[in-house]
Amino acid sequence: MQFNALKNRVSEISVFHENWDGQGAAAISETVCKNTYKFLDQILKFRFDTMLSPESITPTPYGTIVLDFEEEESVISVEIGRTELGYFTEYNRDDLQDILSDGIETDFRTLPEELVAVLTILAEEKVYTHVNA
Repeated sequence: MQFNALKNRVSEISVFHENWDGQGAAAISETVCKNTYKFLDQILKFRFDTMLSPESITPTPYGTIVLDFEEEESVISVEIGRTELGYFTEYNRDDLQDILSDGIETDFRTLPEELVAVLTILAEEKVYTHVNA
């Protein structure tokens, strides 16, 4: 059910045309939407979809889509484009260093290893927080 809601959110965004925000925003292209669907299929394999809500999938004025994965006040923000993805982390722990990635070229059929690594840390954040509470 949750996974369908995520895909439905992308469908809602797919109709955002040029100037959708009234301030000159780029259209959200079919390619970006397809890449986002592929990305969602990949995160499902790792169960990372449980850290994502439909409200955390948002369009940008640059024609990309951002997905914010959140757990226990930490976040990983992933931006999906036509041929690349980028991400940054904001961990709510002193023992973890935040990361800002450059654009990673991908076909969106697999997740980059470094992104899997940071999403895994975020997935473990809930366990870490509850064990140390």
